[in-house]
Amino acid sequence: MLFIFYNAKAQIDTKQAKLNFDKGISEYNNNNFPSALGYVNKAIAFDSTKYYYYMSKAEIESNMNLYDEAINNINKAIILNNKNSLSHLIKGRIELYGFNNYTGAIESLLKAIKLDSNTVDAYSHLAFAYRYRGISYLDSFDYNNAVKDFSSCINISADYQAYAYRAKSYYYLNDSTNAYKDIYESQKLAPANDTIVYLILAKIEATYNPNCNIAIEAISIYSNNLGQTNKNDEYYEIKAQICICQDDTLGAIGNYNKALNIQPNNISLNYRRLKYLFGDLKYADIFLKDIDSIISKIDDKMQISGFYTIKAMINHLLGNKTEAKNNLSLSLSTSRASKDSSIAYYNLAQYEFFMGNCIDNKNSIINNLNKSVIINPNFPRAYFLYSIAQYLLFKDAITALKILQSGDKYYKKKIQSSTTL
Repeated sequence: MLFIFYNAKAQIDTKQAKLNFDKGISEYNNNNFPSALGYVNKAIAFDSTKYYYYMSKAEIESNMNLYDEAINNINKAIILNNKNSLSHLIKGRIELYGFNNYTGAIESLLKAIKLDSNTVDAYSHLAFAYRYRGISYLDSFDYNNAVKDFSSCINISADYQAYAYRAKSYYYLNDSTNAYKDIYESQKLAPANDTIVYLILAKIEATYNPNCNIAIEAISIYSNNLGQTNKNDEYYEIKAQICICQDDTLGAIGNYNKALNIQPNNISLNYRRLKYLFGDLKYADIFLKDIDSIISKIDDKMQISGFYTIKAMINHLLGNKTEAKNNLSLSLSTSRASKDSSIAYYNLAQYEFFMGNCIDNKNSIINNLNKSVIINPNFPRAYFLYSIAQYLLFKDAITALKILQSGDKYYKKKIQSSTTL
């Protein structure tokens, strides 16, 4: 008798559950989310076996920015039925927009697509997740993984921001050819009032193009599009690079200082400022103290190597040859720990060529420059110094010309792509 009564009550509960659930969906469609949540809670109280009740509850809660509750309920839905693509789509959206958990979002969205390749909106959210995770990698200096994620985004959708940020990643990898290729593709797709593209274009042009006209125009468009919004440290660093192109030392110093006022602990920015200014000996004592302070904060051995190289150059110019030699030894020991770095070999060769006895060090100079261009074939400064060293130190004009022609391929590719804005 009790068994029969239990089944009858279960049947009634199911009907009540569906009645409340339908009311909840109606309220949800009218954007009345609190009321919708109340009805769906009643539905679950009558019947807690339906995965789509929990799935709908999670969707409502995410619209109410109740992300902790939403993730708990979507997980309950997936436990009840892990073969429903929409549940994984909703979980991906919650991870993406609620928690900035880009890796979790990507995993969930890929599951949704695997279960049903026609899952509505899954691809667009997946593209966003790849782009946002790529930006996260970029901000943490993981440029290779950033390139991979921006590429994944682009494979799904021709996203102009992904092209722009991938160009920036290539820039930091010293791959100027791909940096130019991506930034111009981004520019074709970007809206006229965009700021990101023009800031990155200005950065690339100010670094690689001795003629700063395009950089000047790009940074001007960026500033105009940005309006009254405060400029960031990157803007002032680019302005400093443009001043360097124009031989405006005071302008460069002023803009570097503005950038550092915004980001005083930016190690790489400090490095570039010091690298530019080290030759002005009236600042030498300040620079040496600044470098020691910066070195104490750095864990990255490659960056430490660069600072020791600058310190060696300053001490050499000051006539402190013993100190310069000690600094160079420290630069060597730290850069050797990063043998895969093209810049490390270039920095070593540059010091040996300009500051040491280049005749005695000629084999070391050539070997380091050769390694530099092998590791990074798109490193024009290394080709240029390699060619000069080959000619001056070995009187080998034929090899020097071949090296220069190899580097010239970079310039030809750049000139073909960088015509006008």
